[in-house]
Amino acid sequence: MGHWKIKKYINKYTHAKGSLSITKDNKNYHFEELINTNLNEKYINGLQIYKVLENKEKVIFYFNLGIDKNKIYQKFSKKNLKSSLFFCGKDLYISSLNILSKNYFIIHTKIRGPKKNYNILSQYFRTI
Repeated sequence: MGHWKIKKYINKYTHAKGSLSITKDNKNYHFEELINTNLNEKYINGLQIYKVLENKEKVIFYFNLGIDKNKIYQKFSKKNLKSSLFFCGKDLYISSLNILSKNYFIIHTKIRGPKKNYNILSQYFRTI
């Protein structure tokens, strides 16, 4: 829980930075990402909100906005570090979660589709 800094790397021309606020409500966590993306020297602000359920076996990210609200986005096993898959139309999102400490975690997402071929490395650092 708390406040985190975000750094995302897509390629040498595209990167993002911002903040993540994590709060807890009953059994669920609420992730709210605010990012500013530099896309070839053009800046785009973004907001993404997830509901996250964590138990002894898994971590599940649910969409928390729009028509996909409460739909599973990614599901990670704590015992088996396999990647998680999500299909969005013809696009495939392959994500891996790596929790390195209580103050630092990484999400690596590959996005493949007819018009997409991205690798996004997202780093999250807890701030005090």
